[in-house]
Amino acid sequence: MKKNVFIHSAIVFCMFSTGLNAQIQQELDQFNRERININKTGMAILTGWSLANIAGGGIGYFTAEEGEAKYFHQMNGLWGIINAAFGGAGLLQAMSDKKSYDFEKTVKQQNGIEKTFLFNSALDLVYVTAGFYLIENGKVEPDKKAKYTGWGNSIILQGGFLCLFDVMMFVHHNRHGNKKLTPIIQRATFTMNSDGIGIKYRF
Repeated sequence: MKKNVFIHSAIVFCMFSTGLNAQIQQELDQFNRERININKTGMAILTGWSLANIAGGGIGYFTAEEGEAKYFHQMNGLWGIINAAFGGAGLLQAMSDKKSYDFEKTVKQQNGIEKTFLFNSALDLVYVTAGFYLIENGKVEPDKKAKYTGWGNSIILQGGFLCLFDVMMFVHHNRHGNKKLTPIIQRATFTMNSDGIGIKYRF
């Protein structure tokens, strides 16, 4: 009799745990879909900005007279090409993402994306600094002043936009994680003891 009660309890526990796991996984899947949509929106914005720079830079370069403006548009066009490659690749990656991850991989994906945008925003400041350096360098090399000033202003513009973009992407992902992922982790607790592995889920 005791054996039958034990078996019945074990079956009930397994069914209960399976149900909790399924519910937790549904919440994780929803979170990951939202995370991917944030990336899609961001990469679409970056790609749009890039295409605008390619078009504007190309038109400006071929229509501007020789001088700072011509080099400014030239550099904008080059940055546009590079950013379009990154934005397009990021958009394709987001569209092909499988959208379903377990606890460990979800947290890993979230931490990774936040660190990436935070690192990129710091790198963008290096670009801005390089732009100011070119402008200052142009002051001591009069024959290259127009070129360095035009390039420098473009790099400051592009670096400034990318810094704003990366910071905003970090903020969106961070807020999304704090709002949706942190509560899931706090409510779901996995415990291990001499009796085995247990699951606690607080509603």
